[in-house]
Amino acid sequence: FRPEVLSYLAFKGKVSTETCVELLRSTDKPLRDAAIDALGHLANTAAVNVSILADLVLGDADAEVRMLAVRSLGSCQRPEILDLLQKALTDADASVQLEAVAQLGRFPHPQPERLLAAATTLALPASCRSRAYRELILDAADRDAGRCSRHHVMVAGPVIVLIVPDRANHRELVQHPGQPRHVLRELDAGQLRRDRS
Repeated sequence: FRPEVLSYLAFKGKVSTETCVELLRSTDKPLRDAAIDALGHLANTAAVNVSILADLVLGDADAEVRMLAVRSLGSCQRPEILDLLQKALTDADASVQLEAVAQLGRFPHPQPERLLAAATTLALPASCRSRAYRELILDAADRDAGRCSRHHVMVAGPVIVLIVPDRANHRELVQHPGQPRHVLRELDAGQLRRDRS
């Protein structure tokens, strides 16, 4: 198997769990990583794959394998992975913790309690707390009516700075009755139509 082929076959559900487990023992790192990713895709259909990933998250000695297993759990979107993601927050490696926060934020159903707990846990690195806070804000924005999933909250300050630098008024006073049209609009604003005022 080539890694990209394995990931594609798993996404389509055309590879077995046994094949992925066998490839986990591979010395070829990209193939091993693809097998971890494939187990996440397969976990949507079989709970046994979740338990295999759980063993990797909780028991593997390699921090990169644990981080990839957490990322792969995020592909699963089954409710039972939430407890595993919570346990991954207590991992000794910061990259595993950061990936657990990211996957909590990407979970289809908002997890404000878990994200708030992660954002306020001083035992977590600052990068994890910051990411948890950002995911919490994004989840709150997702729940607002009329917004599509994962829209970013706009801050008024930068928008005003970008839009308003060339305004029509230029803060000049009107000196005589014929001058308001000149001061209150740009004469060369690029309009091809007549002025209707």
